[in-house]
Amino acid sequence: MKIGDKLRGVITGIKPYGAFVSLENGTTGLIHISEIKTGYIDNIYNTLKVDQEVLVQVVDFDEFTQKASLSLRTLEEEKIKFLIDIVSLTVV
Repeated sequence: MKIGDKLRGVITGIKPYGAFVSLENGTTGLIHISEIKTGYIDNIYNTLKVDQEVLVQVVDFDEFTQKASLSLRTLEEEKIKFLIDIVSLTVV
């Protein structure tokens, strides 16, 4: 696993500071609350659910502990940029 990889996983637990994810490659990771989406999240429990399937991007990986720092936000921003590029091409 390396930084930038996109992996599927399942949320196994939620705390006020983030969500724990079991990844398809057998490792685990944490989506910190600041990496869930752009902007403020008032209540993480209204945004994510245990057993929810997610597509995440690896933003950091500790080879010693085999734990990953994950992000949903980077994929959201990538999708928005892609849509803006499509609209820009259509307008021209």
